[in-house]
Amino acid sequence: MSSRFYLCSGPLAKTPFALEEGAVHVFSAEELCYYIDRNVLLIEQDFFSDALLQFVRDDLRMPELAEKVRRSRETDTIDQQMLLFLSEVGYHTEKELEEFLKATERKKLANPWETQKNKADYMVDRGHYESALRIYDALIEHADRHRIPAEGLADLYRNRGVCLCRSFCFAEAADSLERAFAMTGDQEILKMLYGLKMLDPGSGILPEIFTAIDPQMQFAWKEEFEKLRSEAHFTGKSAQADAAFLKDSVRRPQAIRQLLASWKKECREMA
Repeated sequence: MSSRFYLCSGPLAKTPFALEEGAVHVFSAEELCYYIDRNVLLIEQDFFSDALLQFVRDDLRMPELAEKVRRSRETDTIDQQMLLFLSEVGYHTEKELEEFLKATERKKLANPWETQKNKADYMVDRGHYESALRIYDALIEHADRHRIPAEGLADLYRNRGVCLCRSFCFAEAADSLERAFAMTGDQEILKMLYGLKMLDPGSGILPEIFTAIDPQMQFAWKEEFEKLRSEAHFTGKSAQADAAFLKDSVRRPQAIRQLLASWKKECREMA
């Protein structure tokens, strides 16, 4: 879609409708169209729930549209339901609707496991780490049944590692990233492992994995990592991490372990 402003010409709800377990709130039909457009590959058949149609009918004061989608829900696929909604609201231009249709066609051609992986990747971006991990783990466990190719499995391990990093589960993240690296030899994954080793020396990453890397490359990676740390705004967790790393070599490991334990506890409580 083009990078232009969209005005909400329809009514705004006094109380927003919560999507994604409350992570996203929409106040208008246009905002709902924007959400549909950005998540066309992830939206499933039950998206237009009774609650959502009630919101469209009552809060957005669009009873005719709600009824049309309700009837469509009884016979049509979710892609047809979304197209009906977008067309009726008039949020998209004809060209943008054509692009939307192309996206739905790509969705039909995608393997079920790819759809699930995309959903997990999206959840990671939204901070829903526990939900994403459940999907990654299920796909990896049943990789043979899903007929996931080697490169797809490596990508699952890589993204699972990223998810675990953001959950402060560094040892588990290292295991996933090492598996991905063993399958691909991807230098970007090795770079991630190097940064993880610097961030948490106790993550279990063996130094031998970096022996084949040119010392100059290692130095460049270290400088890049230190630069990122120095440019960060040292508030909140950044400040806590900085304080732990500035301790002397004797107290630093224990401070890092205690900090990671508290972060993991926070993460579990938010899930």
